Amino acid sequence: MSISAFRFSGKRRLITVVLAAVALIALIAVVAFNIFHTRTAYGAGVGPGICSSNAPVCTINGNSGYADFGSVSSDGCITTDVALEPTQSFSNPGSTTDQFVLVFFSKYDQCNDVQIELGANFDPNTGNSVFTGASQFGNSLSSASVIGTAPIYDVNTGDLLFTANIDVAWQGNGSTLHNNDNEHFKSPGMIVTTNIHGTSRPAVASGVFTDETGTNVAAEPTSTAALFDSHGSQVIIAKP
Repeated sequence: MSISAFRFSGKRRLITVVLAAVALIALIAVVAFNIFHTRTAYGAGVGPGICSSNAPVCTINGNSGYADFGSVSSDGCITTDVALEPTQSFSNPGSTTDQFVLVFFSKYDQCNDVQIELGANFDPNTGNSVFTGASQFGNSLSSASVIGTAPIYDVNTGDLLFTANIDVAWQGNGSTLHNNDNEHFKSPGMIVTTNIHGTSRPAVASGVFTDETGTNVAAEPTSTAALFDSHGSQVIIAKP
């Protein structure tokens, strides 16, 4: 996922990208280590991917979370939004484990229609998401947590805006929703069949996310949050 994908301005466009990222995570990202135990992921990770092009048959399983925190200045002009998305995934062949955290940040002046800051934790040199810390998922979409730090880069210039301190917890609080998606792609030399089975659950998230001033944007709990569990497979058939 390249940082160039987020070169836009305006709060509404940020929200559009966030929703697209959530859909992506719900469909193809995410992890199942041991159904009877809590799983922990450590270190920095890269962005999500589906199966290797070298593998004609593959599977991917995992968990992820989503939370959107927002605040408004006392004069009603400056809105600050943060979207946070931790993910763990396990794919075969190769028994590949991947952990990453996506962060999107926006500070917008609604009174003057000016984008003050627009950032994400994508390294401008590699396009990969950067996060140092740990994420953890409970069983059966019960809970999740993420703690660590993430550099926030300006999506237009690539400059480092600030490094965010993150300590956020999710608590599932609603019924689960199941979804099954089947997709078929056909070209003159290839047929690709993908099946994704996903489960989502509403959640409440709260904790710490500090901006460049040290203000905790995540101080107030948000119900714009969810937990996801996905299981998918892909079959690639090459035609002569």
